[in-house]
Amino acid sequence: AVVGMSLLAVVAVRGARHALVTEQQPIKVWYWPYVGRAGCIFHMLDEAQYPYEHVSRVFPIAGRASALGSGYYDTFAPPIIQDGDLVLSQSTAICMYLGEKVGFADGVPNRYKAIQHMNDLLDFFENVVQSGGDAAALHRLIDGGRFAALLSNIERQVVGPHYYGEKMTYLDFYLVTVFDFIISGIFDRLGKVDFAELTAPYPKVRAALEHVRALPSYKANTLVESIDHGILSPRTVPDDVIADY
Repeated sequence: AVVGMSLLAVVAVRGARHALVTEQQPIKVWYWPYVGRAGCIFHMLDEAQYPYEHVSRVFPIAGRASALGSGYYDTFAPPIIQDGDLVLSQSTAICMYLGEKVGFADGVPNRYKAIQHMNDLLDFFENVVQSGGDAAALHRLIDGGRFAALLSNIERQVVGPHYYGEKMTYLDFYLVTVFDFIISGIFDRLGKVDFAELTAPYPKVRAALEHVRALPSYKANTLVESIDHGILSPRTVPDDVIADY
């Protein structure tokens, strides 16, 4: 029943108030009816009050995503955005593009280092998510030192109070996207690891996260993370892994 409700999710136009006073055309966002891997998109556009149209139904998304059967476009999987003639996939590319478009690039010291840092965050994300399907692998990740090595590297990148210093940039929004996903999809589900305790040695990372989460636009976002979307959910920890961990 929950999946059925997700499939019926309607196209939502957000940032309408902003659209009334500008001639900006809404950016179209193809993604499921939750934040997930598209957090940097929704949170940046919300904070910038830039209008966007969120297409969350399965069939329109499948029409754009090669992974879901489309043979017409070069975009493999959601999130996918369209801005005028540009159609773009891959969360890191989208995050950089939108950050530069809506005003979250001024504090980025070097675009190439920003690409590295987003890929480092993606490495951290994929290590955690891929380990979430196996109790032994999750133990190795957390207790074997790889989790700490990955996160220590990210901690060294963060200048403070934001990722690159005084100005919030698209790296801050990508950071919160990665952490919100793995917290809701892995650690909240697992319930056997205190994530706050696990990340206590990384105060700059934690502070940068909290600055984004303190934004009124972030708090007002209604696409609440959920692990109850069935086939459309972020990958979560299976019941047998919880029992075995």
